[in-house]
Amino acid sequence: MPRINLLPWREANRKERQRDFMSTLALALIVAAGSIGYAHYYIEDKIAIQESRNTLLDREIAEVNKKIAEVKSLKKELANLRARMDIVQRLQTSRPEIVHLFDEIPRLLPEGIFLSSLKQRERSVTVEGSAQSNARVSTMMRNITASKWLTDPSLDVVQTSQQGNDRVSKFTLRARQTNPADNKEGGK
Repeated sequence: MPRINLLPWREANRKERQRDFMSTLALALIVAAGSIGYAHYYIEDKIAIQESRNTLLDREIAEVNKKIAEVKSLKKELANLRARMDIVQRLQTSRPEIVHLFDEIPRLLPEGIFLSSLKQRERSVTVEGSAQSNARVSTMMRNITASKWLTDPSLDVVQTSQQGNDRVSKFTLRARQTNPADNKEGGK
């Protein structure tokens, strides 16, 4: 039986398999490194794009916030102007009211009532005076109720005192000033 030595062939086969394994391993490492590098580049690119979008959005938000602040200040200024216009309009419409009030007061006073003070605060009118009797004060209150320019009379104080042979009633009366034009508008 002939003898064949297969050791050199096995050694060569092992070296060739080892070379193939190393080359496959090197190729796998190169592919893995390339894949990792590409993934890193891709992710960094996406992050950079998103950061540029965020920067753009931040600038746009800042501009919109400035515009909102400007609109708020304009609305506040508009409200102030409207309030001023309302005050001027109320003053214009109420300007003749004091004349009507002073014209109406003598018509409301029955004989025997003497006024010592007349005060007006906003729409409230306070009258102080003296009367020859309580009945004359009651007549004045009825006249105020029937008046176009005054309403809601209320008697705060009545003090009766003797002055010589005469009896005098000192009174304080409050009423609310109205405008007939306002009542017509409210009734429509």
